[in-house]
Amino acid sequence: MTTSRKTTRAKTVTSREEDTMMLQCIQALFDMQGTGLKALESLNDCADKSKLAKAVAQYQAENGGSILAAMGAVWFKKAAEMLMESELAAHLGYNKYERLPNQSNDTPDEIASDAPSDVSEGNGRRKGARNYRNGSCPRKMHTSGGTIEVDCPRDRKGTFASAVFPKDVTGLQEKLLSLVAQGNDLRSAARIVEELMGVKVSHEYVHMTVENFSERLQAWQKRQLKPFYPFLFIDCLYVPFRDDKLSSKDNKRPVYVVLGIDADGRKELVHLEMRGACESKQDWVNIFDGLRSRGLEELLFVSMDGVTGVADGLKVIYPNARTFRCIVHMIRNSCRHIGYKERKEWCADIKPLYSSPDLTSAEAALRALENKWKASNPAAVKFWVRNFDEFVAPLYSVTSSIRKVIYTTNAVESLNSSLRTVVQKGAYSSEKAILTSMLLRCEKGLASNWRRRAIPNWTKIREELMAIEEYEELCIRYMDSTGC
Repeated sequence: MTTSRKTTRAKTVTSREEDTMMLQCIQALFDMQGTGLKALESLNDCADKSKLAKAVAQYQAENGGSILAAMGAVWFKKAAEMLMESELAAHLGYNKYERLPNQSNDTPDEIASDAPSDVSEGNGRRKGARNYRNGSCPRKMHTSGGTIEVDCPRDRKGTFASAVFPKDVTGLQEKLLSLVAQGNDLRSAARIVEELMGVKVSHEYVHMTVENFSERLQAWQKRQLKPFYPFLFIDCLYVPFRDDKLSSKDNKRPVYVVLGIDADGRKELVHLEMRGACESKQDWVNIFDGLRSRGLEELLFVSMDGVTGVADGLKVIYPNARTFRCIVHMIRNSCRHIGYKERKEWCADIKPLYSSPDLTSAEAALRALENKWKASNPAAVKFWVRNFDEFVAPLYSVTSSIRKVIYTTNAVESLNSSLRTVVQKGAYSSEKAILTSMLLRCEKGLASNWRRRAIPNWTKIREELMAIEEYEELCIRYMDSTGC
């Protein structure tokens, strides 16, 4: 019994010491901000909560910012709950557990619920009002020290709104994230919010908001994928990366980007990852293996650039998938052998190779190209003759509608161009920061349009996919149940 009594007493003393230290900390923060609120000196026992509520209101008015931005993470939860409880006490007009005269057995909450209709007007005790405490609800606060769950007090009428933790904080954070996703830096996002909404936030707060979003990155990279994507586009995007160990010439790192078109014909960012110092076959194979382990069972068509060996590695993991070389990349490679003034004419002569109605017409266009340009540009002609059978002819094994989707990686190139807008203003020093910015750009800037509608001509493409004998069973299994 003695031991138990001592233990209980120790806990009580510790709690009082925490209350005292916390209130002293808040008082010091007030004084540090130049408010000079001496009324807090008598609040060490936390007896007069109304004064604390007034102090918070005065602090908010004089400093134009949230008091929570100045609090340390150690006392954050306890201080926030006490401040909100003080605000509720001021709103209702009485402190928690306060006993009014001649009401020795009833709490103020019970008194408020049974109050007569002629109660004089006051904060939360207006004439005819019946408002009282209604417990609390947990809410998450994102701080520089991590995510903290805070119990927010409520009133029965739902009229209480805390200035310490406003209900629209999440809305403000979403707006900040959207601004950052558009390519604005932290200070610009803070300035835009202040100009448009009249809410003053610091660039540190914007940084904290982005950091909290980064917690989703790891979960997003490990999320379960859809079992089937008819089309997949893969590419590597090189971004500036600040590393003291690297020279200024080697300050770019590859970001592996995987974009898919699902069974409903909608685009989806399937995967983002940074690996190594340069693009390699083995890294792509490891990424494909990771996609398989996360639930991606089947692929039909994969469009990629010319990294050697990637197609063979893909076949090992997805034997049913067909790979296609990006024609636009091939055009760029061949243009290196053509003079600037001749490139427009050269590209016009190349176009029939991949846009003819059938393979016979494409082969005739290749012979015409060879006859016209072989004498003046033999290297460029040799490039297309050497690669025609392997990379161009397979395009004519599918219909023209499907061919328009897979002949180029423009879909992922367009995505890469959008992702560059958020990393072009400087070099990042961590992979997490780069990937977070890119995921933010996709989630807040692009995904809504992708989810809204399917790619053009999807109904016809879907029918033609199901008509391919080789893929008929797969399409029936994964696409017929979608009802598209």
